[in-house]
Amino acid sequence: MFEICYSGLFKDASSVRQFIQNSNELIKATNGKNIILSSEAKNAMELRGPYDVSNLACIFGLEFSLAKHAVTSSCRSALYRAEARKALKSALQIQKLNTIDNQETWKIPQQ
Repeated sequence: MFEICYSGLFKDASSVRQFIQNSNELIKATNGKNIILSSEAKNAMELRGPYDVSNLACIFGLEFSLAKHAVTSSCRSALYRAEARKALKSALQIQKLNTIDNQETWKIPQQ
């Protein structure tokens, strides 16, 4: 997952070209997938609406459908993935040897 924070566009006019170029390179490298667009806003005046942010992403070189996905679904999936990491500590099941069925004893290595 990669995050592009667009608040830098509105603070300093000299870094706009470099910001757009870096965002464009990131979008090319990831094919527009697994990108999150966020504001990194310090106050309410720096916030933008979701369609405004999607249009900004089009300037960066992202297709509108992927830009909309980056504003909505990518954020949600990142949160779900983080929650799953907390809930599912491992993909391994530990079972006592005396509780294994006879049909599954082939899974136990011979000593």
